[in-house]
Amino acid sequence: MFSSEEEKSAELSEEIANGKGCLVLDLACFFPFTNELTFDFFIGEDLNDKKINHRYPNKKWYTISKKQGRKVSKLGYPYFFDLKDGEDVAMSLNIKVGFRTEEDETDTEPKNTIHFTLPLSVNVTKDNPVCGLTFKFFIEDEDCHFELYSHQPDETVEGCWTPHIWYSKVTDTDYDKSSCTILSKPEKLENKVLLYKDVIEPFACKIDELLLG
Repeated sequence: MFSSEEEKSAELSEEIANGKGCLVLDLACFFPFTNELTFDFFIGEDLNDKKINHRYPNKKWYTISKKQGRKVSKLGYPYFFDLKDGEDVAMSLNIKVGFRTEEDETDTEPKNTIHFTLPLSVNVTKDNPVCGLTFKFFIEDEDCHFELYSHQPDETVEGCWTPHIWYSKVTDTDYDKSSCTILSKPEKLENKVLLYKDVIEPFACKIDELLLG
């Protein structure tokens, strides 16, 4: 699941060198069924270079990766944008997840599809031009969480990252309240659209400091 320094550099360095900032999206859905899965996302524009695959060792996890010619990203979906050094860039991340049943017509969206809409505030700089965001959805529980990792340089520890996790609801498992947050209850719109008001701010870092969940 974790990418090597070579993989990160190979996929991100050229665009970054050309003055771009990058939000790397690691989107995953745990889906242990044989039905047809609906899993997609949108962020600011139509993207037609996405591929559903299995980047995680457990093949019950479905992931969304970026197609790069004949190659497929090993990081997830690197989303490049014009870097405004130190300025906040507002984005809206929209994720839809569902699966098709016998009751669904083949040419329509499955009736049980859920849409998550979440505001992001991205602030990257020329020195720290990259940030990452992990989304994990457990379809059996209709439960999701978002993960961020901030790099904390320490003279005594080489490579130290602090996790920051937002859960969609309280779970039975214990969690560290110092690094975890329960998302505010979303506004429920038509067609199972869940609109979250919490603004998530991914942490800017250098390419070699990027860590995904």
